[in-house]
Amino acid sequence: MTRTVNRTPSLARAVLVTPGQTVINTETRPVAYPEFDLGLGHFVTRMRHMFGSAPDGTVLVDAGAAAALGLPQTAPQTAPDHPSLVAARGEGWKVSDLAPWTTFHRKGWPAVHLGVLPWLQAQDAHGLARIAAGEKGRLRFPLQLDAASPADIVTRLYRWTVLTGAAYHGTPGVAGTALLRKLQEGTRFEPTWMPGNLDAYREYRSCELDWSARHWSRPPAAGVRWEHGYDANLMYLAAAASAVLPLRSLRHTGRRPFDKRLAGYWRVELSPWLDTLLPDPAGYGPGHRDGGPRRLATPTLALLQDLTDEGVYGGFSVLDSWTCGERTNPKMPVTGLPLQPWAHVIRDAIALMSAIQDAGTAVDLAEPVALLLALSRTYKETIGSFVRGTGLVRRPEWQSIICALARAVLWRKIRTVGRESGRWPLRIETDCVWYEGATADSVADMPAGLIEGRGPGKCDRRKFKTNRLEVVA
Repeated sequence: MTRTVNRTPSLARAVLVTPGQTVINTETRPVAYPEFDLGLGHFVTRMRHMFGSAPDGTVLVDAGAAAALGLPQTAPQTAPDHPSLVAARGEGWKVSDLAPWTTFHRKGWPAVHLGVLPWLQAQDAHGLARIAAGEKGRLRFPLQLDAASPADIVTRLYRWTVLTGAAYHGTPGVAGTALLRKLQEGTRFEPTWMPGNLDAYREYRSCELDWSARHWSRPPAAGVRWEHGYDANLMYLAAAASAVLPLRSLRHTGRRPFDKRLAGYWRVELSPWLDTLLPDPAGYGPGHRDGGPRRLATPTLALLQDLTDEGVYGGFSVLDSWTCGERTNPKMPVTGLPLQPWAHVIRDAIALMSAIQDAGTAVDLAEPVALLLALSRTYKETIGSFVRGTGLVRRPEWQSIICALARAVLWRKIRTVGRESGRWPLRIETDCVWYEGATADSVADMPAGLIEGRGPGKCDRRKFKTNRLEVVA
């Protein structure tokens, strides 16, 4: 059972401070802070009182406020002993280093996440320039995208808190793992966040690559002039919500019969896949070309087992395994859905922001765009960060299982579409499935069985892709 979280903020949750005014959540107040000269520790304490009973809050300072607090003009590479931090520690705050986002902790008090706006803008300058030029750019702080003023940014930070119940800070991946921990801490079956035996099964980790035309594709039929691509919306977020994951450390379960109830890694010998209408359901990775043993996660083998039971696949043999193991205590489950509450919070936030964007009713039309970008980056970076860890969570097998489940669900879907409509894919690029088209109209040519929409697993019309094919005489 997961604890119910009240996502309605109390008092201040996001604050912008400049030498001449303060913005609290969405309200601008002409309040100056003449006590800057008392130091960063005193300032953080003052900010803490504005957050009331909230577990944490975010404070942004502009260049003028940063200078008044004695902070450097540009972000240092590392400055754990900067005089401002030394002074803050003298007032009882725990803080590790000075960075674009610096978090201050104090026992029994809300955490204060301090963002230095000019540093945040500088670290994203290249990405923002690429986006402004119509190219792809990656942002470490996507909430600042197309903001007309610093007040717009703090309003977005406040909206984030309303949507998720947690303060945004750091990168999207850091914000995502912090939200995950907040939703799960104190629950009855809280998972182990950083198992101590990760190195023991490092070499057993599955390596299943994203679907790609580099591994599998089919040529279009003679005379076909068009092809259309359809994205499976929020594929990995949906998989995170439904993935059955090990709650504790993996155990060496050795060579044993496959059991889809045992979440983890399996080293297997596979039968060849002979159907040219679909990619190999085992996916692609080290060993797939030479037919050697593969390391696969449980959802992939569950798909292969189903196909074996149907009589359309030749089966596999388990050579070794690291899994959650059998349940020995009826009161202590070994698997669960620890990411489901987190994934549902992000899913609901995306749905709300998408609806506001579609309606065009936002006062700041760039706000839903920035929030949608931040939410998208958050779930993707959080899932990716399970492999290397963030200091809060490190569960590489979770990432493997989620990605394997997402690929297996997509494979099952396109197989169903093919069997019911006779339309088979030309190739798959991660979550985008390409089909032959009779015309240039991707909507009219969409295969029966694919559902248009913005929800998880559906195909968003705005992401449809179309290519004109060269017809060889």
